[in-house]
Amino acid sequence: MTDVASTSSLGVMLNNTSSSNSSNSSKKKVVPVRQYLDESVVPCLREAMKELVKVRPEDPHEFLAKYLMKHNPNQQQHHQHQQQQQQTTTTTGQKMSSILENNASERAAEKSNDKATEVEEREGEEVQEEKKNEGEA
Repeated sequence: MTDVASTSSLGVMLNNTSSSNSSNSSKKKVVPVRQYLDESVVPCLREAMKELVKVRPEDPHEFLAKYLMKHNPNQQQHHQHQQQQQQTTTTTGQKMSSILENNASERAAEKSNDKATEVEEREGEEVQEEKKNEGEA
């Protein structure tokens, strides 16, 4: 008898909108309870119940709880978002490291070129002085 009573009161609740929902209307869009459950919980719960019937575990409550936690679409979306952020961060970090390495290499090459230019200039000055000295002698 209790199951029948609770099932019928659940049916009444599902067919009506909750009065507490109307007080939250300024914060959230109010939808009927049945629509809310159909959109948010029922798809995952239906799959959990199918699996429960197949497996028939000793503790069905624990099985359902674990199944729902494991297959929570909100958690999966959150996890995918975190993975995308990590990949973006890693990629950005790799790009920055590459840029910094390239800049360091360019600076080292510029210093090397500057030193080579200095050496060439000194050698050129020395050659000119030798020529000048030879011309005086």
